[in-house]
Amino acid sequence: MKSSLKPALIISVIGIFLLFFISNKASTPVAVEINNISAQHINKTLSIRGIVFSEKHNKETSTFLVSENNKTLEIICFCQHTYINRTITAIGNLEVYNNKTRLVAEKIDIIKN
Repeated sequence: MKSSLKPALIISVIGIFLLFFISNKASTPVAVEINNISAQHINKTLSIRGIVFSEKHNKETSTFLVSENNKTLEIICFCQHTYINRTITAIGNLEVYNNKTRLVAEKIDIIKN
C-alpha cells in the first residue's frame, strides 16, 4: 500500500503544476475600442464596450450591432436576451465571416440601462 502512495502523490503534484500552467496560458480578453480593431485582433479574445442600437433574434442566435464613437461592430451571441439601447461589455472571439468582422460573444454584461 505504501509503495503505491508515493507515485500517486508525485503524479498528483505534477498534475497540479500542469493545470496551473495551462490556466495561465488561457486567453485573457484584451480590452479594445471598436475603432481600434485591426487584423492583428482576428482570432483573439477581446473585450468590447458599446451601445447596442440594433438587434435581431432567431431560434439559436442573436445578432447585435454595437456602436462606440461612431464605429460599429456586429456581435453574435448564442442567447435570446435583449440589449437594445443599453451599454454593454462583450467578451468573445473576433472573427471574419463573409468579409465582415464580428465578435462571437461568450459573455455579455450590461453596463448601463
